Amino acid sequence: MSEKAKVLSDLKIDGNCTKFGALSVLHVLADLGEADILAVTACFKSPLAAGCIKALNRYYGRPDLPVGILHRQDETHPTPFMEPVNKTFCTDHPDGEDVADTVEIMRKTLAAQEDGSVRLVVVGCFASVAALLESGPDVYSPLTGQELAERKISGIYNMGGSFDTCGDTPFAENNIVVQIPSAKYVTEHWKGLLVHSGYEIGIRTRSLKEFRFHGSKEHPLRMMYEINDGEGFAEGNPSWDQTAVLEAVRPGMYFDRHAYGRMEITDDGLTVWHEDDTSRHTYLLPKVPFDEVAAVINDMSFPEWRDFL
Repeated sequence: MSEKAKVLSDLKIDGNCTKFGALSVLHVLADLGEADILAVTACFKSPLAAGCIKALNRYYGRPDLPVGILHRQDETHPTPFMEPVNKTFCTDHPDGEDVADTVEIMRKTLAAQEDGSVRLVVVGCFASVAALLESGPDVYSPLTGQELAERKISGIYNMGGSFDTCGDTPFAENNIVVQIPSAKYVTEHWKGLLVHSGYEIGIRTRSLKEFRFHGSKEHPLRMMYEINDGEGFAEGNPSWDQTAVLEAVRPGMYFDRHAYGRMEITDDGLTVWHEDDTSRHTYLLPKVPFDEVAAVINDMSFPEWRDFL
């Protein structure tokens, strides 16, 4: 077995459920002994974001994981499932003001880890990462955010961008467009490993078709998919964010990677790869059939998997 992945997870709560689907997959990988979840943060401020995260953490038996929200990022992306999930599974944070800040959680977490040991999974925009890189010294570390990240993070794994991997015409993908300045800042200042799982990968990996009917009623994710079923994907739900988690914890098992280079974010949000031997930016390429990847996600999302541990 390869070395256990130490994962710091940052997510954006928006109109689809795949961010929490990704967090569920990460919890299962931790249960399987393949990952160690260090903390879970959100890339914007929301009074309900921390509650949704904590609901899933509790379901998987990790109620004490550090949780943060990005207080400086006032814009929110309300979803129909956030309030019901909070009312049903977690009523800890009615206003969110008592939740630690994402940058504080990230800095505290990174400072406590060995150099080059942390894999940062970003299933959403780059607001949190940009804020981390721009941060100054604090009680947790005398290093700047840039210095701390470069010392502690072995790679950033992001669901974001759109590439011509599968013959599609690239477009300005939502996780980039929602925070273009942050995406620009990160790609310009982070020269280390940056792995994008593009839109074209997740849209072809269709999973959890029946989860809203057959998932455990005790699972907050089932409520999310039940309420959000208006997405209407008859062949199953896209697995955009789950693919980034799988690559972070099981690199090379399901996907190949494009050659390393430099990622440019254009003013209108396109992700453009350039040949550059000073950066290690890349994006995922298909390797195994998409339905096989979807089957892995399905196996990890239904509670019955526990019977086979």
